Amino acid sequence: MHTIIGTGKHFLVLMICLWAVACGQGENKADEAQTSIPVSKVRVTRISRADLHPSRSIPATVTYLDKSNIAAPSAGFLTEVLVQTGSFVKKGQPMFTIETKEHRSLENDTTFQKTEIAAFGLITVAASANGYIAGLLQQQGEYVQEGTPLCTFTRSDKALVTGYMPFHLRKEAGLGTRCMLLLPDGTRAPGRIANILQVLDAASQSIQILIRPDVMQIWPEGLNLEVKFESSVVKMAQLLPETAILSNEQLDEFWVMKLADDTTGVKIPVEIGMQIHDSVQILAPEFDPLDRFITEGAYGLADTAKITVAK
Repeated sequence: MHTIIGTGKHFLVLMICLWAVACGQGENKADEAQTSIPVSKVRVTRISRADLHPSRSIPATVTYLDKSNIAAPSAGFLTEVLVQTGSFVKKGQPMFTIETKEHRSLENDTTFQKTEIAAFGLITVAASANGYIAGLLQQQGEYVQEGTPLCTFTRSDKALVTGYMPFHLRKEAGLGTRCMLLLPDGTRAPGRIANILQVLDAASQSIQILIRPDVMQIWPEGLNLEVKFESSVVKMAQLLPETAILSNEQLDEFWVMKLADDTTGVKIPVEIGMQIHDSVQILAPEFDPLDRFITEGAYGLADTAKITVAK
């Protein structure tokens, strides 16, 4: 009987020891699990505010709408071609001389040359307005019939700028809207929308607009330039660095990682507006000036991620 009782006491002590060891190991495993949670080192910034002077730019091309062929007023030999493709001519400037067959047949007659009608049969074709020679269609020395096109002529006072405006911006720019034309060489020229054509480019979903410069310019047709439209000022807009803005692959959802405290970053969906240099306008929600946002190290962070702020 004593032996059994003694053995039972020793067994109870052994069980208590084993239980203590097991608890200690469990606590160690819990501590290890807790310390194994990854912590990302990040850099943060605060919201800033500034007045924005937004502008939108669209691509455009110089176009001459008034193009016509200058034709021979009479049949004859094209004895002089005084212009070439690309030449700028002024109104009244001679461009071609045509000699009729009758004049050529009598040009060696000295008696005829002394008469008052010797000048008849030499026809000068002059420019009817200021403009460009878009293309020569006949060569010097050729015989042309009456009505034969001699060249393609473009009036410089009919120059317009053809732009392509995204369809969703059509309400922001109507007839008469002011704009600035920016040329590749840095030249700037003011203008306004003269017409909006109901022609939609299927690929870019842009509508065609015609812009007239305030002062007619001598620009080559086909010149590519930029049209800039100014919008109303946005007062005290919320701004964050573009590095603080995260998005999905479709670029239709945007969010920021805001610090809930010194060790936790939370995901906040945002609605973005304009991008000004390296900053992005936050339209909603409205943030507190003291809120902090992750600018470096936010990529791939889940909601309520554990972080540490780099000093």
